[in-house]
Amino acid sequence: MLAHIGAERFDGRGPGPFEMPTRVGQMDVAPAGDRDVHTVCHERMRDGETDSPGSTCDDRNLTTQLIVHSCQYNSPRMHDVAILGAGELGGALAHVLARRDIVRRIRLIDSAGQIAVGKALDIMQSSPIDAFSTVVSGSIDLVTVGGSTVVVIADRAAGGEWDGDEGVLLLKQLSGIARHSIILCAGARQRDLVDRGVRELKWSSERLFGSAPEALASAVRALVAIDINGSAKDVGLTVLGVPPAHTVVPWEDMTVAGFAATRVLDEPARRRIAAKVAPLWPPGAYALAAAAAAAVAAIAGYSRRTLSCFVAPADGAGKRKTAALPVRLGLNGVMAVDVPALDGSAATALSNAIDL
Repeated sequence: MLAHIGAERFDGRGPGPFEMPTRVGQMDVAPAGDRDVHTVCHERMRDGETDSPGSTCDDRNLTTQLIVHSCQYNSPRMHDVAILGAGELGGALAHVLARRDIVRRIRLIDSAGQIAVGKALDIMQSSPIDAFSTVVSGSIDLVTVGGSTVVVIADRAAGGEWDGDEGVLLLKQLSGIARHSIILCAGARQRDLVDRGVRELKWSSERLFGSAPEALASAVRALVAIDINGSAKDVGLTVLGVPPAHTVVPWEDMTVAGFAATRVLDEPARRRIAAKVAPLWPPGAYALAAAAAAAVAAIAGYSRRTLSCFVAPADGAGKRKTAALPVRLGLNGVMAVDVPALDGSAATALSNAIDL
């Protein structure tokens, strides 16, 4: 066992500016029969003298024959994430994920020249400052998404969010490259992409969903916090429906610092906040990136938060639209959909929002 050697001099004087230390650190190994670890652990600087070993019958300390320091790690296994699009949202998401240090590798992919490579290099150069070990790389080749646990569809550097027919074509390509990956649509305009991917391309609704509604829910929490002059962290709520026109806020299930929202906010206040929800859509790029990063953290096992996400009907051909619903995520994607119990008006509003 290596000893911890003190470095102070016994004469009370440190070495001069041109004086080499006169004593060197010593290491010693206790005899196998000596169970007194003070023999080596309390060794100090001196001129060759050694402490006398303790009695072989002295059991007051751990045996020095073998000391094993074991660390029990309970952190989830780290995964690879691919981000399709190096636009404002894609670049922000790559940076947010890297700073959280919850994934092993991030591949930023964009066909527009070397933009993805440049943004990845910029993020990596900040790693000594932000103290993260996630590897961020850039590429123009879509094939590099293969093997990623999560593929995030974001926005292109030239062309905006992936949506419409171009988005559907991208999903077709991914079905041959990353069929077993979880596909997370991070953009605010990608609700229809989730819907068409499940209905037309037969993607599983558990493995293809969107995270943008969580960014809206975060904005509503901020509105409530401002109204009550409190903290957004104390506000527990979600959003349902099809934003922006058909957004449902279940006030009866909302809490503020453990208290029911109906006790903290009166009816006029709730109506005032509800009137401000629609103009908050679409959320900004950084809010969308933060919501997508929260979804990736939940998928990777670093969070147990319930998030509001765009989810398609489970059968892919149901009589309801893809809508924002509270979900729990895991390595298989959507693990459960937790729709709160709604009162008459909220239930009617949600039914009107999602029924075809």
